[in-house]
Amino acid sequence: MNLTPSISAISSASSASSASSISSGPSVPAGGALLVSGASGALARQAIALLQQHRPDVPLIATTRHPDRLADLAASGVSVRFADFDQPDSLASAFEGASRMLLVSTNTVDAPPRRVTQHRNAIEAARRCGVQHVVYTSFATAGAAQPGPIAADHAATEQLLREGPGGFSVLRNAFYAELLLATLPLACRSHRLPCAPGRGRMTYVARSDCAAAAAAALADGFEGRRVLSIAGEEALDAHTLAALASEVLGVRIEAVETAPDQLEAAWTGCGASAGMARVFAGIDRGMAKGEMEVRESDLRALLGALPPCEPMDMRAFLLAHRAVIVAPPSAAAVAATAS
Repeated sequence: MNLTPSISAISSASSASSASSISSGPSVPAGGALLVSGASGALARQAIALLQQHRPDVPLIATTRHPDRLADLAASGVSVRFADFDQPDSLASAFEGASRMLLVSTNTVDAPPRRVTQHRNAIEAARRCGVQHVVYTSFATAGAAQPGPIAADHAATEQLLREGPGGFSVLRNAFYAELLLATLPLACRSHRLPCAPGRGRMTYVARSDCAAAAAAALADGFEGRRVLSIAGEEALDAHTLAALASEVLGVRIEAVETAPDQLEAAWTGCGASAGMARVFAGIDRGMAKGEMEVRESDLRALLGALPPCEPMDMRAFLLAHRAVIVAPPSAAAVAATAS
């Protein structure tokens, strides 16, 4: 669930809460490896680490366009293979021997038709190679009648899975809490958190929780078809978030309700680049319409109800990332904001 290339690169820091354990369940089908795509990315790396820790007896395949970046995984016994979803001919050898696959959605969000084509290439190649089950990282609003620009390609990918043979687990991830690593530093420096009127709420989820959910779904042996909601357990409006952030971070932040057509200007006034301001404003407008609140989540059930598999709450997330959020902007960040 990458939002934009900028946001997906905001932070690769893992949060500590859900790097816990994968709940026990049926064993992985004998004779097949577990495959994780996009293995150079943060979510995939976290999922692989959990699988290595809690399913050490199951062979793992990690596919990536950059095998040279995964020398540590290769040294630990993971089969690291080149795969480029834009090059369908590269996928047969990459997927050979896998019985279950974690398809991490690509970050080609600037060209949605290409992203859907990438996913189609991966799904079709996986089926031809005998992959029995695909776990797909989708987005919370993919099932909506009008999923919107962020979720439209996820909705199309889900349709590809439904139309094809075999089992699948669709994980509809809420917005990453890591989005706040882009917005809250601006709010800390300007002491303002722009928001649309209406007290709309957002249900965030830590990326590490999404990684744990993906690892659990990949390893639990489920063979049918399911669609699961992966979200945190707190739905926060901007005023509640600003108050909590002020308390935890020790910086005064005020939520400022702003007319929808003035949100981009409000975010640029806080220091956001024009591109990021458009993203943040779109999210704020979606919140006002109730599109960002997830009322039911399957995360706890998927991970297991007992500690240490506890989803991260917002207070814990802010505490874990306080140093990053309140740090003075780097020269690179200032240059990027000015561009």
